[in-house]
Amino acid sequence: MTALIVLALGLLLTVVLPILSFRRASRALQTVDQLERRLDSLEGRARTVGVPTDEPVPPPTVRSALPRESPAAPGPPTSEGAPAAPAPRVPPASPPIEAPGPVAQPAEALESQIGGRWMLYVGVAAVVIGIGFFVQVAFENEWITETMRVVIGAAAGGVLIFAGARFVRAGYALYGQVLSGGGFVALYLSTYAALNYYDLIGRAPAFALLVLITAIAAGLADRQASFGLAVTAVSGGFLTPFMVGGETDVQIPLFTFAAILVAGTMYLARRQGWPVLNLVSFLFTGITVASWANRFYTPATYFSTELFLTLFCAMFLYILRETRRSSDHLAGPVTRILWSAPVFYHAASLVILFTHNLAFLIYLIAVSLVGLLAASRAGARWPRLVLWAAVALPFYGWLWQHAATSWFVGAAVTLFAIYGLHLAAQIEGMLREARPLHPADVVLTLVNGLGVYAALYLLIEPRALALAGTAAGVAAAWNGVLFGVLRRRQRHAAPHFLALAFTLVAIAVAVELDGAWVTVGWAAEAAAIIGVGLRERRDWMRLGGVALLALAVARLLQLQLAPLPAAYGVLVNERVAVGAWIIAVLYALAYVHSRANDRWLPQDASGQSTGNGGQRRGREIAVAIVAANVLTLATLTTEINAFLEIRGPGLGSVDALRDATNAELARQVTLSVSWAIYAAALTGVGFLRHYPPIRYLAIAVFGVTVLKVFTVDLSQLDQIYRVLSTLAL
Repeated sequence: MTALIVLALGLLLTVVLPILSFRRASRALQTVDQLERRLDSLEGRARTVGVPTDEPVPPPTVRSALPRESPAAPGPPTSEGAPAAPAPRVPPASPPIEAPGPVAQPAEALESQIGGRWMLYVGVAAVVIGIGFFVQVAFENEWITETMRVVIGAAAGGVLIFAGARFVRAGYALYGQVLSGGGFVALYLSTYAALNYYDLIGRAPAFALLVLITAIAAGLADRQASFGLAVTAVSGGFLTPFMVGGETDVQIPLFTFAAILVAGTMYLARRQGWPVLNLVSFLFTGITVASWANRFYTPATYFSTELFLTLFCAMFLYILRETRRSSDHLAGPVTRILWSAPVFYHAASLVILFTHNLAFLIYLIAVSLVGLLAASRAGARWPRLVLWAAVALPFYGWLWQHAATSWFVGAAVTLFAIYGLHLAAQIEGMLREARPLHPADVVLTLVNGLGVYAALYLLIEPRALALAGTAAGVAAAWNGVLFGVLRRRQRHAAPHFLALAFTLVAIAVAVELDGAWVTVGWAAEAAAIIGVGLRERRDWMRLGGVALLALAVARLLQLQLAPLPAAYGVLVNERVAVGAWIIAVLYALAYVHSRANDRWLPQDASGQSTGNGGQRRGREIAVAIVAANVLTLATLTTEINAFLEIRGPGLGSVDALRDATNAELARQVTLSVSWAIYAAALTGVGFLRHYPPIRYLAIAVFGVTVLKVFTVDLSQLDQIYRVLSTLAL
């Protein structure tokens, strides 16, 4: 009995009396404010009608910057000589109010914040802490039974909620909402304690009570338009399953309850214009799913888990669409955060379905279809490329592990479905917009076309590797067909498919051919790419052809520097043939460029050729001719070295060593003489053809020859070889 009396006195002193005092003081302040406003209104009306007042009117707080008007002087005399009647008194117009000067408003606002909000929070916290200390003392001394503890907590929560509602109706919304929020927290904690600490109620009644508390909190938040109460209700609703607890897997009821909470939060947020409230449900939904998966997920529950994940993702995508339409200033940040919902969904789905082959492949096709429809409707380009990467890369990872299994048909169907869906979406966008391709479409064309062959190679390699080159050829032919179809309808997009076809041809050559034949095939394809790029006015295609030709030249140099085979015929061997082929390709490119005209050069928007066409063609022709001559000289040098290497003796004796030294001296002289003769020939051709680039090349060759003679030949050769070398120079 003593404990109850002490508790009642504590509540009276710490809660009831402060609340009553605050209400009385607030009402008195309201009455004074009303009287002051009424007095100001009466004085203003009196000044307007010109009624004199017994006491002077105090000056207004905000004065006009204009001087007051002086009183009117008496009018001139009338025709009878009598003074004119005084003009009727007209009340002066209200002076314009100038912009308010610096007043003490910020200080008042800060004072209001401290007194009206911060002190409120501190006071409520002090009340809760004081009651908590008292309850702790009562618990330690066993003044209150377990049942009474729960009843007191629930009663205190109810009192706070009731008092908060009364304060809201009285016009003190903030104070009342804070009290109500504290009351709902007390109810949640009381129910939790009754279930988990004292076993006073079962799980089903506890769950029902918590749901009822959440519903009341949500209804009160909607009625009072209180965002704080709404956050309390949503948080309490999502925490209800955690407070109820249990060691049994109840996935379907748990996720169904979470979906209902998401829907209710969405309704309340839309009704009150609180987009941020949806972030609370978004956060707690993720926590709920992750907590359940950490404790109860097994591969056997993958189907129901994926269904609920799809439901949650669809709900938050709908919330995302509605938030984008909101005019709230926080709608932008909320939208950016909600965009992570499909990302988390996709990542979780890949983890869940990766070991379930059929479901995984179906999921990839479905995501491609839905994502492309949404991207096409929105006219988005980069998201399509991101979607391709999000689908294709996991598929290649799965294919790497399952290529040798019996999933050939399913994998092939999925591969062509992903490729076909992205290709169809691209072509539809290309035909709808007859303009140069967006960079995202250019990249997507390349990676989608090459990616399908890469996946085909993974499928074919463990079964029939011999068909890999054929598959590349078929893919090249298909892209050639696409080029032919799009050439008239979308001239900006068609060359990209042609470039893709050439790339696949290069891959087919590398797969089907060996050694020197790969170099021959790449050089021929490079010439074709450069020619088509010149014809189609696509510099990027010509650069691709130049890169492939440079790769072919690098392979030729590697072949020329390789050790000689056992049976080697000087001037009659594959490296001479390959070198002659590439040299011929370079001369052919020079001829094609010399026959080109301004119509084949890149044009601007008005159809005019960009840059000086003649100078540009001249530079490109010179590069091709100079490169051909450099390769000719390199081939001649390697064959001279090969001839003398084959004819040189072994190193088995002193005489043989001396003969080898003489052979090396002869090789150096032969190279110097050959280079000098070739430089002289270039000089003659340059003068006969009136072509300076050839003459410049001749000067460069002469320079190298002179450097070699004076640094190598004169220091290493015998007298007769020195004579021959210098005379030849």
